[in-house]
Amino acid sequence: MSRTNDDNFSLAKALLNINQSGRFYCNVVKNESYGVNLLNTLVNNCHGEATLLFATFLMTGELSCLSIDVDAGVKLLKESFKLDNYVKSGLALAQIYESGLHGIEMSNNLAKVYYKACADLGSSTAALEYGLLMEMESREEEALEYYMLSAQKGNHEAMFSVGEFYEEARGGLNKDDSEACHWYHSAVQEGDCDDSRAALERLNDVATILGITAQRIRRGSIVCMLGE
Repeated sequence: MSRTNDDNFSLAKALLNINQSGRFYCNVVKNESYGVNLLNTLVNNCHGEATLLFATFLMTGELSCLSIDVDAGVKLLKESFKLDNYVKSGLALAQIYESGLHGIEMSNNLAKVYYKACADLGSSTAALEYGLLMEMESREEEALEYYMLSAQKGNHEAMFSVGEFYEEARGGLNKDDSEACHWYHSAVQEGDCDDSRAALERLNDVATILGITAQRIRRGSIVCMLGE
């Protein structure tokens, strides 16, 4: 039976000693040349993950059998995103231009283009990052729009930002402390320890100002217990 593209990708990673946890290729001996050839074949077959990995190797020079070629890596990512809408390639491009990675000239404009495009394709991470860039430019209504998109997909950082916008009456919103509490509570539920702590502190601050500590704030099926 012939191997699928995903099978070949797993084999390529095993040959490159990137991930040997695959069920079929856990004992493969490292062979960079064969692994790179497999990746190259997958790139030609428009395999998104393989293209992202191959482009990364070109830009970082991590493999001895591949010469560094940043321009070729960026070109591959652009083709992957343009032809296949592979969101991870778009996110990689956004991060490259935002931070000037691999010696590429920083470009906030290009970073915004790729973050927005990825957000519009459904990436909660991209929506959050685009919202942050819009907020930095004081384009608060657009920032809120993308924070909300990200928050609705479960991103706790975006939830916190939506809560701030309600609390501070920003982005065209009326001040609504109950709505702010709802989003801070959601951030508490979804975030990690540090993020949850920050959201909980803000939640308790708002509740104290409102004089509703130990009261229940109900919204839909969510019950937020403050101070209990």
